[in-house]
Amino acid sequence: MSDSEKNNNQGMDETTKVVLAALIGAGVGAAATLLFTTDKGSEVLQVLKSPLNAISDGLGELAEASKEKMSDVKESVEEATAEIKEKAQ
Repeated sequence: MSDSEKNNNQGMDETTKVVLAALIGAGVGAAATLLFTTDKGSEVLQVLKSPLNAISDGLGELAEASKEKMSDVKESVEEATAEIKEKAQ
């Protein structure tokens, strides 16, 4: 694996960590809101709408990053397989 591939994989891992941290923070905030609120359910839902949208967006970004990473892994495996086949001949 080349240095650029290693750096790319590290960047994806860092992106994943940031997105997961944001999702966990939003979830903890939403849970705390539900536990400590005295508002009506409809008011709570209105307050939670923004964090829930952020979670949804974050999951979409995480899915996209995962698809890209899997595509890169597939390409690397195909290249390695082709190299092995060449050497075997």
